[in-house]
Amino acid sequence: MAFSPDSRWLASGSADRTVRLWDMSDPEAEPTILSGHEARVWSVAFSPDSRWLASGSDDRTVRLQFTLKVLTEIGCQKVRRNLSWAEWQRYLGQEAYRRTCPALPIHPSFIESGRELARAGQVEEAIARFEAAVALDPTLDLDPEEEANQFALLGLIAQTANLFSQGDVETAVVTLKQAHELAPDFQQLSPDIAAELNDSSVWNTLCWQGRLWNHAAEVIDACEVAVQLAPEDGGIRDSRGMARALTGDFAGAIADFQAFVAWAPDHDHSDEVVDRRHSWIEVLNNGGNPFDEDMLETLRNES
Repeated sequence: MAFSPDSRWLASGSADRTVRLWDMSDPEAEPTILSGHEARVWSVAFSPDSRWLASGSDDRTVRLQFTLKVLTEIGCQKVRRNLSWAEWQRYLGQEAYRRTCPALPIHPSFIESGRELARAGQVEEAIARFEAAVALDPTLDLDPEEEANQFALLGLIAQTANLFSQGDVETAVVTLKQAHELAPDFQQLSPDIAAELNDSSVWNTLCWQGRLWNHAAEVIDACEVAVQLAPEDGGIRDSRGMARALTGDFAGAIADFQAFVAWAPDHDHSDEVVDRRHSWIEVLNNGGNPFDEDMLETLRNES
C-alpha cells in the first residue's frame, strides 16, 4: 500500500492480481481497479511527482501506469479525446465506460466494440453497448437494435461465405437463412454498412460460392450488393451473370458475361476462360442454360 507524494492517491496491491487506486479528494468514491498482472500484486509505489504508479507482481513483471489524473489530463487537454475502449479496459478494468472528458464525444472505438459483439453473434450484448453509448451521448444518430442487427447480419454474411468456400454447404445454408431472417433482401442495407465487409469481396465470395452449390436464388441479392459496390469489376459481373442464369434471367446473364469478356483481357484472364464465357453467351442466346450439374461440378473443382 502507498500514498502518492501529493496525498491525492492511495494505491494497494491485491492477491486478486489487481491494483486499487483511491482518489483521496473524494474518499467515498469507489476505487479505480487497474488490471493487467497475472499473479498477486505485492508492491506498489508512486513516482515523486505522483504522475506514475509502479506495481510489482509474482508474475515477475513490473507495470508502470499513469494515474487516472494524468490519463484524464492527457486525454482532455493534449490529445483532445476520451479514452479508447482498449485504454479503458486496460486501466479501468470492468468499470462502466464513461466520458472522462465531459465536453468531448465518446471514443469511436466504444461504438466499434459493440459492432464487434454483433458480428460475433452477441446481439443482446451489442444492443446494451449501443444503449450505453447513446446514454453517454444522446446526440448520436444510432438506433441500438437496428445497429446491432445490421452488424450481426454482416457477421452472418462473412460466416456463410467462408462456410461455402470450405464446402460446408449444410451449415452455410443454415447461416444464410439466419441472415435472410434479419434482412429478407440484402440490398436493404445502406452502402456504407454493406461496404464494411471488405468492400465487395465477401459479397462476391458469397455470390460465387452460393450459386456453385445450387443456392443461386438465395444469394442473388448478395450478387447485386457486390455489383453495386464495384460496378466496374468484370469478375463480380461474371459471378452475378451465373446467378442470373440459374434464376432464369438469361438477358441479364448475357449482359454480365459480355461485360466480363470486355474486361478480362486487361485483367490477366486466359483465353480459355474468355472462350468459355463466349460459349455460355451462345447457349443463353439460343434459349438454353449452360449451367447443368456437370458444369457446376467442373466450376466447383476449379474454385
